[in-house]
Amino acid sequence: MREFQRPGQGVSMDRILDAYREGTTVVLNDLQRRWPPIRDLASRLWHDFNDAAELPLRAVGVNAYLSPPNAEGLAAHFDSHCVFILQISGRKTWTLYDEREELPSPDGLDPSASRATRADAPGTRVHEVTLASGDFVYIPRGLVHKAQTADSHSLHLAVGLYPCTWGEVLADAIRSVPACRRSLPRGSLSGTHLSPETQRAFASVMQSVVDRTSAATAIGLARTEIERLRERLQSRGFERCHAVEAIDRHTRVVRRGDVRLSLTRQGEKVVMEIGSGNSFQAPAAAEPALRYIVENRSFTLSFMPGMLSEGSKRVLVKRLLKEGVLELAPTEETCQTVARTM
Repeated sequence: MREFQRPGQGVSMDRILDAYREGTTVVLNDLQRRWPPIRDLASRLWHDFNDAAELPLRAVGVNAYLSPPNAEGLAAHFDSHCVFILQISGRKTWTLYDEREELPSPDGLDPSASRATRADAPGTRVHEVTLASGDFVYIPRGLVHKAQTADSHSLHLAVGLYPCTWGEVLADAIRSVPACRRSLPRGSLSGTHLSPETQRAFASVMQSVVDRTSAATAIGLARTEIERLRERLQSRGFERCHAVEAIDRHTRVVRRGDVRLSLTRQGEKVVMEIGSGNSFQAPAAAEPALRYIVENRSFTLSFMPGMLSEGSKRVLVKRLLKEGVLELAPTEETCQTVARTM
């Protein structure tokens, strides 16, 4: 892998194109943070898997890989997370082996974690499939695999499903126990033998963990942490703040597909519930406009029904842009920029 970023400057496209012509694969990481359609895809998958409780996920990440003809990317390796490979254009051949790492550790926790190379002994080849545009393949975590192109380029998305593991749940729970935040006794990390003081301190801390932690507490903390992580990864606060000042009656906005909305009437007020924790109130006169927003994915202010003035509609939409319920629809210029980048 080569990086083409000058300190303090943007990416050098000339160097990237030269490297691509020489056989280098171009990788765009974390597209779920950069492009609204991919962010919607990742968020919907996150909700679908967690709501169905089939595979509780910590996160969903999406990378794009653009490979020239006759190129091989990484050597045979396994990932610590499950991956869906979605072929966008061109063709790429995937080789799957019978070797599998049982429950690989997440990145950073073990030297044999994600991307561990098995080039010397990848195992026996058991399956080989060539993906064309519109095809996909699922690769479970720990399964050794590699990919290469032949006479065609290849553009694919790798949709990574990062599971929520017991190790992460327990780590969050342990951090919540005050005794675990005490410093180690003096000299605990020096020498080869543990002092009686260190052993007693360890036993005391472990007992505190047992006394103060239940399954409900641990799972609740994990759920809170995952929600916080998801909101942080999807946050586009500065972008929203800048965008809301420019809207007018012709500005097209899009309701985010991963945000769940509901409306209730409370006397002379209407309450919009946003997800599982946020809400805001508006006068009853705003109910037709709010219901229109709940029921329509994309619209302009000029199509919003009800008796609100254009100024009031603008205030309402600005509030929902700031809350992250709505976002500006990609313009033709934005789409062309993304297409050129990919």
